[in-house]
Amino acid sequence: EAEDDNSVILNDYFKVTVGGFLSATIINCLIMAFGFLTFGGNSQGVILNNYSTLDSGATICRFLTAVSVIGGYPFLISACRSEFLELWHLRSGKVKASPQFERRTTSFLLLSLTLAAMVISNAGFVIGLVGAVMGSAIAYIFPSLLYLAYTGKTVQPTKKRIRIERMFCRTLILFGVFAALAGGSVSIISNFFPHLLGA
Repeated sequence: EAEDDNSVILNDYFKVTVGGFLSATIINCLIMAFGFLTFGGNSQGVILNNYSTLDSGATICRFLTAVSVIGGYPFLISACRSEFLELWHLRSGKVKASPQFERRTTSFLLLSLTLAAMVISNAGFVIGLVGAVMGSAIAYIFPSLLYLAYTGKTVQPTKKRIRIERMFCRTLILFGVFAALAGGSVSIISNFFPHLLGA
């Protein structure tokens, strides 16, 4: 009975995953297609930069993007600080960091991110690099790792279908690593060593 319940859960997980990935793929393909069909090879990393500063619609989108970036800054800093402190706790063996150390950590992360933003003027490079690495990780690596961890602990991998799916997940992980390395390398080369690509 427990195995049947797990099979139902896995079937539901499969349906939700396929539907989610399919929807995300269609939406992203449409966005990329419309942007490229509008500007062709002149499309910039941040597509809003292709629009005139007199375009009211693009100006509104730029404003909303700025609000999103500024509003998301505290969440980004908070998440980075939490993970950094958690790693520091594990390494040092201390239970809790002092408020002073937390403030110093926040200042360090904020200063680092701000300096990086000031030095890297090409936002397209950042978007391309992060998109290539994290996009592959989120789309291929993380879901496969979660599935392997779940089926390895709660489901006996004796069924042929489960074994095939686990093998497929391992293949996806390898493909995700390859795609992340390839995409990240192309993003770095195209921005800093374009002559290697014949550009």
